[in-house]
Amino acid sequence: MAKTGELDQELLTALKAAKTRAMYFAVIMKGASDGQLIVSKKKIPPKDIAEAKKEAGGGKIFKGKLTVQDGQYIFETAKEPPATLANCLKKLAKAQAGLMIKPICQKGTDPEFIEPEEESNESESNEFGMNGNNSNDAPSNVNVANQADENEADENEAEEQAANDGNSNVATQVNEEQEQEETEAYEDIPEPVITTPFSNVQYTKSRLSWDAAKKKVHADMVSLRKAISAELPDEDDLGANLVAEVDKMLEEFDSELDDALDAALNADPNARPAKYKQVLVTISNYRKMLTSDPMIQKIENCPAMPMNVVGTIDAALKGIASHLGG
Repeated sequence: MAKTGELDQELLTALKAAKTRAMYFAVIMKGASDGQLIVSKKKIPPKDIAEAKKEAGGGKIFKGKLTVQDGQYIFETAKEPPATLANCLKKLAKAQAGLMIKPICQKGTDPEFIEPEEESNESESNEFGMNGNNSNDAPSNVNVANQADENEADENEAEEQAANDGNSNVATQVNEEQEQEETEAYEDIPEPVITTPFSNVQYTKSRLSWDAAKKKVHADMVSLRKAISAELPDEDDLGANLVAEVDKMLEEFDSELDDALDAALNADPNARPAKYKQVLVTISNYRKMLTSDPMIQKIENCPAMPMNVVGTIDAALKGIASHLGG
C-alpha cells in the first residue's frame, strides 16, 4: 500500500492486469466516496483487509471478483451491492492509482472468488488464529469483534440510506444528464467508413502517434515552466503545478483511449462498426474537452511563451480517427 500522497503502483498494476485475468478485490467503503481499495491476483488475507480498514478509519467491507469487459470494470460481490459503491470505486481508483475506470457493481456467484457472507466472518477469524467455538458463558474475542462489525455495518447502512434518500433525486438527475450527453455525442458522430479492419499495425501507429504527442506537450510544458520561472522567480510552483496537471490529464485519457482501441482491435466482425464508433466518440469528447477546459485555455494564451497544446493533441487524435474510418 502506497504512502499518503503517493500513487499506489501495485494497485495500478493489478487494475491493469484485470484486463486479462480475473482478480480478487476488497474495498473498504467509508461514506459515499472515501475508503481503501485492494486488488490482487491471489486471495486477499483478512489481515490486509483489517489494516486497510484501520487506515481508512473504519467503513463497510465489500469483496469478491473483478474482471474487465469491453473496457468496463465488473466488481462482483456476494450480496447485491449498494448503488453508491460504483462511484466510490471510481473515485478510489483515481485517488489511489491515478487510473480512471468505469465500474459496474453486481451480485456474483463464482465460488472461487466470492464467499457467502455467513462464512466470511468465520474464515477471517480463523485465519487470524482465533477460535470461534468458545462457550456461551464467556463471549470470545471473535464474537465481540463480529458484534462490533455488525453494529458498525448497521450504522453504515443507516448513514448510506439517509444519504441515498437525500441525494437520490440529484443523483438521478445527474445520471440522466450524463446519459443524455453521451447519447447526443454518440448520435453526432457519423458511422465509420470501414474499408479494412483495424489492424495490429494501425494500433501500433496510433499508440506511437499518441505517445509522441504526449511527449511533445510535456516538453513544451517544461519549457513554459522555465519561461514562467525566468519572469517570475518567486512563482516556480506555478509552472510545476501546470506541468503536473497537464501530465495527469493526458494520462487519464490515455487509459480510456487504450481501452477503446483495444476493444476495436479485438472486436468480432459484426461488432466492429460499434466498437470503431465508440473510439471516435471517445476522441470527439476529448477534443471538445480540450477546447473548453479553462486551464488549457490559460496555457494557450500564456504571455510567457506561445503554446499549442490543443493543436498537438488534435493532430494526433485526427490521425488515430482516420485509422478507424472517421
